[in-house]
Order: sequence, then structure tokens, then C-alpha cells
Amino acid sequence: MGIGFDSIGSVMKRSVLISACIAAVMLIAKVVLIRIAPDMFPAGAPFFDFRRVGLQFILYIYTAFIQEFISRGIIQESLTHVFEGRLSDVLAIGITSLLFAALHIHKGVNLF
Repeated sequence: MGIGFDSIGSVMKRSVLISACIAAVMLIAKVVLIRIAPDMFPAGAPFFDFRRVGLQFILYIYTAFIQEFISRGIIQESLTHVFEGRLSDVLAIGITSLLFAALHIHKGVNLF
């Protein structure tokens, strides 16, 4: 998305579509795993266990936009101007993703 908002409508549509596809793949993968390897999950556990959703997950919904704007909108966009060549976008995305992951590792795998 970058800092500009010129194409925010098409970016949001594409983002929602990609997120929905990934969520569908994850749901299908869990259904398949439950059928072929039921030992991977506790016996009698619900498909969605909402007991694991605490205050940190609810607050994360509100801070995620700010984090994404800073990491993708500012850092990644700035790095694309720092690097030159045909791989400048790939380098900017890679470094930004590693930085974003490093900043979240202290929260554990669930939020990493």
C-alpha cells in the first residue's frame, strides 16, 4: 500500500481476497489433519478453541493496522528507494519482513 492512498480500494480488495484464500486453505488443512492424523489434536477439543483468545489478541486487532502502516508503509517504502536494481523490491520486502518478525518474536509463536 505504501504511504499513498491513490489505489487503496484495489489494494484492500486484493488483501481481503488473499486473506480469505489463506484462511480457507488453513481451515481445509485442519479438517484434513483431523481426519488423517487425529492424534495431533486433543481428544474432544472443539474445532475453534476460543479460550486461547485473550486480551492481547483483542488489543492486537487495533494495533495491527499501526504496525503494518509503519513496517510496510514507511520502512518498506523507504527501503525501495535505498536499494537499486531489479531486486530492490524483493530486498525491501525481505528485510522489512525479517525486521517485523524480529520485533514480534518476544510474543511467542502465536503472535510471531
